[in-house]
Amino acid sequence: MKEKIHLHQGMSGECTREEILKHEEICLKAGIKPIYGRPIKYKNYSTPFKNKLNDEDAFILILLQGFQQTHTSFGVRQFYYYLMQYPDPKYKRTYSQVKRIVGRARFGAIIPFDSVIDETDLIGTNQEFDTIVNFLQDEAEDYRSNWFENQDCYVEVWLEKRGLIRVISPATDYLGVYISCSGKEVTWSQITSAIKRFKKFNKTWNYILYLGDFDPQGKHMVDTLEDRFKILGYSQLSVIPLALNKEQAEDQTRNLSHNKPLKGKLKDWFKNKYGVDYYVELDALNPTELRDIVMDGILKYLYIKEIERKRKENETQIKNVKKYLSQIKL
Repeated sequence: MKEKIHLHQGMSGECTREEILKHEEICLKAGIKPIYGRPIKYKNYSTPFKNKLNDEDAFILILLQGFQQTHTSFGVRQFYYYLMQYPDPKYKRTYSQVKRIVGRARFGAIIPFDSVIDETDLIGTNQEFDTIVNFLQDEAEDYRSNWFENQDCYVEVWLEKRGLIRVISPATDYLGVYISCSGKEVTWSQITSAIKRFKKFNKTWNYILYLGDFDPQGKHMVDTLEDRFKILGYSQLSVIPLALNKEQAEDQTRNLSHNKPLKGKLKDWFKNKYGVDYYVELDALNPTELRDIVMDGILKYLYIKEIERKRKENETQIKNVKKYLSQIKL
């Protein structure tokens, strides 16, 4: 469900000077810096932190501020797993509690409000109030030619978690690689659309780099994808599991949270194949590491020098088109 912001009736959402000073006083005592603007009234409290913050909650907010500064943007679940990995158990919280803490930090100017990724706003039709020339100039920025023209193969990234699209998109956008979100169960429409893309690029071989949970459904998805393409008569494809795999899940340097119990029809298959009775969510990887995994995975199959050449070529084309559009008089 899309997040809704309920402000006090008759109030604009701006805190009074007294409320701001109170908020800053509480933050100062807790060792937190509200550095991203002014606090906002939210629901049934006038400032995000009412009277005081206990030491544990204050420390979690300090960790949150550092986490955001390190990764820029993130999903709530990723910060939740970051706390789960923290060695001292007194800082662990339920997901609902972490969600509320992150919400208070957003409204309290502890982190930038738009630094928290929410995929519920992806669908919709934008109304343009600018001139069509300016609109076309903006659209030109997104132009990409065929960056696979001189590559040996075609590559896509398929992702189980919709909420992580914006986390990995800086890597895929930079390299010109398409993202498909399969969810817990890939649809036949996704398969047929992918086959059309593969045929369009007309490469001898195609690769799907898959990212999903280390759990029964996430690991079985690799086999499912390969089988469904074959059923529709397409076999020029390899599905490569990038993450999460067993080695990543058990890497002690990552200290990823092992969740129990296993659920679903495939739990026995999973236990027999991987020899474990726990699961790990993809969200447990921090955003920077997840982007690095995607970037490194893609560059095993593509030539970075050719991508950079195409990028510069497109930048010149876009610059020329925008210059031409600026001369149009309507």
